[in-house]
Amino acid sequence: MNTKKIDELAKIIWDYHHVNHELKKADCIFVLCSNDVRVAEYATGLLLKDFAPKILFSGGSAHQNDLLATGWDIPEGRKLLLKINLRIQGKILFSAKSY
Repeated sequence: MNTKKIDELAKIIWDYHHVNHELKKADCIFVLCSNDVRVAEYATGLLLKDFAPKILFSGGSAHQNDLLATGWDIPEGRKLLLKINLRIQGKILFSAKSY
């Protein structure tokens, strides 16, 4: 497959996920956490820009003892909180478990 075709197919996926929505202020930012900490970082950036007064990180602890292991024994969102704790203390919520 050539590069142009790959770019075309990637754009279809991007357009589907991006859906060209304009960001609006909300009551809470709900973060579907993953093994990619950039998701939590982006959401926290929205919080710091006052898109919502609170943020809720879904999911439990990071992967342990598998190929996706992060070496963290706490959720990715909570790990991020440790970096920015003083700026947004009291605004972050965590779900206890992902299903």
